[in-house]
Amino acid sequence: MRSPQSSILSLLELYDRTPADKRDTALLHERIRRYARQGLALSEDFLQLARAEAGGLDRQLHDLHGLLDEAADTVWSLAQERQIRILLPEPNEEAECSVDPALVMRALALLLAGAVEFADDGAQIRCVIARSGATDDAWLISLRAPAPELAEDIGPAVEFARVAVQAHGGTFTVASTAIADSQPGTEFTIRLPRDGNRADSATND
Repeated sequence: MRSPQSSILSLLELYDRTPADKRDTALLHERIRRYARQGLALSEDFLQLARAEAGGLDRQLHDLHGLLDEAADTVWSLAQERQIRILLPEPNEEAECSVDPALVMRALALLLAGAVEFADDGAQIRCVIARSGATDDAWLISLRAPAPELAEDIGPAVEFARVAVQAHGGTFTVASTAIADSQPGTEFTIRLPRDGNRADSATND
């Protein structure tokens, strides 16, 4: 949650160093307002996460394709403005998983929002849902974006996703990867156990 506050401090320091005749006060106010709203939203996200952990997850059998679609809808307008394409997987089969849908959707939305914010105009963000390994006991959701230092840029969103996934007994990893034409990028991978009861037992042990 320090990222928006750090951005505000950096803006103010830059403003102080700018000659008085070149200062854009209106732009400063608009950016501070935007970062302040981001900070409040992130605070509410983590309060939601803490309440869920304290009271237990509201697990439901849910199709992960639907949650990913909902998450993509939250950033659709911003992506359209910058001609960024979010490539969603074809739902060839239902990816049913026992999850708290609100938490998982929010984690995906935060990651996608960060990817859209830091990707170049016209970029593509690729999302994949697949079965995990031969045991077929989990689902994998991966998001690949052409932004090589994305995890550092959206630290609070990454931390929220990590905690939310671990609360489900899953794992969350970040890796540097090559996108199209060897362009450097970042890949987030979420692994969620299909059986919520087994995951809860493992988490509590």
